[in-house]
Amino acid sequence: MRFKAPNRRKATAKRIEKRKRGEQFLRTDFSITSLPLPADPCSLTTATITTEPLSVSRKRQEAEFMYARFLRDILIEIESSEEEMVKFCLQKCAANQADLKIVEEFELYYDACNAIFWYTRPTFLYRLLNKALREQDIDTLYAFRYFIRDLHLQLKERHGLHQPILAEAATTACPLTSIVTTNNLVVEITETVYRGQLMDNNEFNRKIQDNVGGFFSVSSFLSTTHDRELASFYAGDGSNYVSQSVLFQIDIDTNVNKFPYANISTESAFDQEESEILKVKFFRIQSVDRCEKGVWNVQLKLTGDEDEQLNILRQHMRMNFIFRSPLGNLANLMLEMANYEKAQQYYLLLLEDATARNDHRTLAIVYNNLGFLCDQFHEQAKATEYQQKSLLINLKYLPVTDPSLAITYNNLGETYRNNGDYETALTYYEKALEIDMHSPGPDEELRAICFNNIGMVYHAQKRYSDAIEMYEKCLDIELKILPTNHPSLATTYNNISQIYRSQGNYEKTIEYLQRTLEIQRHSLPSSHILIANVYNNLSLAYYRQRDFRNALDNMKKAFDTYKTTFSLDHPQVTRMLEYIRYFAMELGKWPDEDGDDDNIKENSNNQTNKSHKS
Repeated sequence: MRFKAPNRRKATAKRIEKRKRGEQFLRTDFSITSLPLPADPCSLTTATITTEPLSVSRKRQEAEFMYARFLRDILIEIESSEEEMVKFCLQKCAANQADLKIVEEFELYYDACNAIFWYTRPTFLYRLLNKALREQDIDTLYAFRYFIRDLHLQLKERHGLHQPILAEAATTACPLTSIVTTNNLVVEITETVYRGQLMDNNEFNRKIQDNVGGFFSVSSFLSTTHDRELASFYAGDGSNYVSQSVLFQIDIDTNVNKFPYANISTESAFDQEESEILKVKFFRIQSVDRCEKGVWNVQLKLTGDEDEQLNILRQHMRMNFIFRSPLGNLANLMLEMANYEKAQQYYLLLLEDATARNDHRTLAIVYNNLGFLCDQFHEQAKATEYQQKSLLINLKYLPVTDPSLAITYNNLGETYRNNGDYETALTYYEKALEIDMHSPGPDEELRAICFNNIGMVYHAQKRYSDAIEMYEKCLDIELKILPTNHPSLATTYNNISQIYRSQGNYEKTIEYLQRTLEIQRHSLPSSHILIANVYNNLSLAYYRQRDFRNALDNMKKAFDTYKTTFSLDHPQVTRMLEYIRYFAMELGKWPDEDGDDDNIKENSNNQTNKSHKS
């Protein structure tokens, strides 16, 4: 197997100099040793996973896929340059001379028309990009947006050219395609490709083995081949103890146009290999079988089906991306994903943009959201400063009844509430509600947010009945205007649970926290800090019931998320470690030590505020 030299004939006039330099970029520079194929394909045994229907919850798509799509769509719209990407790669590969040589080649010879070629070369670019897509590494994806856009556009172009070829192949009985007709009309053309890979045991069990009939989503570019035996080689022989060997058979319904996919044989860096790339997609798992040699055969179908509830939520959440600048929308997305440091980084970057600085609405929104972020970082002085800036801009340019003022007043109220100044906080919430009531088009969602936050003040003042009344007002509005899996509903249920917790009703506390978790699992990334907070609250409720097993399990789940978001010396992380140690002692894991209830000071993240962030 050999690499092909990039096709430089398509290079634009702007890249003529690169093309000249590329004349010295010889084909032999890309040669690699051919890979051996397995002697014989494994036969199937009776170890077949049943295809019984799943429960509704297991059939749902993971929320991560929705956020990955948002991220991709935003990144390819942000202005970028090759120089910026090269600088990032030089820093990333500084300790590897071989990779630095490839970076130099990329800088000399890369052209947009050769994006597929560069992606299929087994270099740092392929490794870094796919790893970043899998792990949603925002820094790397942001730096690679220049290349991601080129690859997306070239795949889209190849996809359009590929469709007529498939139709012709199906009518000539090509073994890689199948055709379904009704009344002599073609209704479906299916193409079959293969992919072999190793999967972590836990990931395989959760996403594949226990999910037959459900969705399986992939957020990275997926390289596939028409050669089943070659894919089998990459799957491995089933001898790895920490991972599973998986051979995917992927049936592509060519009527599905949501995700670009294309035969890339003419653009690939590999010679004599029929291959395709599929981009950000989801599948239905048709069947899962295990062969005698321990390799799993998984049949997937690229489908246009979507989780209806997640689709409704996605359409609703698109309204959060209202900036003219895609960089502002990226900051808003980071906010929704609770990646607060990145959100702050991109808002501050947006402030450096002259166009944004000269747009008073954009400027007011950015200051408002920076204020919200400082509030999350417990930097109340900075939060107040930013929100006052937002307020002054809005007062200067907007009528006193403009809804934007109501948003700023609400968020100022949040800052004062977090400082323990409840009366001033209530004053600002009431100002926000008054503006909304006199607005020609009332903002029901903002009104619900204000009711929630007033409820939090009443809770802090131990006015539990008044707090419940506010939360119920909030809930009534949200159930009318929001999708049933919207994160704001989960926030309201969580806050109601904490009223019951304060009243010592731990059964009700757990009931409402379970409702919260059910929504969050299907609307937020699994590593979202709000999910960790609910696990924390569940742990403390179980602790009050003296159920130390559930208390320990839930606190560990909360800790696993917090330790990836905050440093180990963060106060909440330190408290979680204390809880884990204490609960473990109570379960007898350290029988030589005495547990003392008084040494465990409960400090749950019991309530969740609702600042209007844009």
